Amino acid sequence: TPASIPMRSRNASSTVNLLLAAQPLEFRRAAAYSAARKAAIPMQKRLKLYALYKQALEGDAPEAAPSWAQIIELAKHAAWSAVRGLPADTARLRYVDAVDEISGGTWRSHPAAILAGEASASTGDGDLGAAAGPLSGRVSISSTPPIQPPAGGGGGGGGGGGVGE
Repeated sequence: TPASIPMRSRNASSTVNLLLAAQPLEFRRAAAYSAARKAAIPMQKRLKLYALYKQALEGDAPEAAPSWAQIIELAKHAAWSAVRGLPADTARLRYVDAVDEISGGTWRSHPAAILAGEASASTGDGDLGAAAGPLSGRVSISSTPPIQPPAGGGGGGGGGGGVGE
């Protein structure tokens, strides 16, 4: 409906993975870390990460906001709209800076971030499978598939999960 954020189809996770694969390694590793640690990240910081992630991958938020009855989607839309006009490169840099702040600079040694780098190196295309990033994919704060290790040299499959979507 025009008053709501469009939901992604089941095939959208492959689109998210393709978009993410084209991103710099540090951004992908930070996204993998935040996806793995989402439960430990306070909601306001998760919303900030969501906004920067979406801006980096998809550009500006849609003009139409969800209804007041969809409080989570409304908060996510407001956060994403707050970074409207921010260039993708700047959004990626701010995202990595935000993950640095949240983790105290320790995220680069976290297994999820290391795994993301290994998946990128082993496949050559950076497919992170389920570690697509914070609040990406479907609109649901509670759905996050686990990060899957590369299977046979490829990236793990799965939906475009992450911190919250």
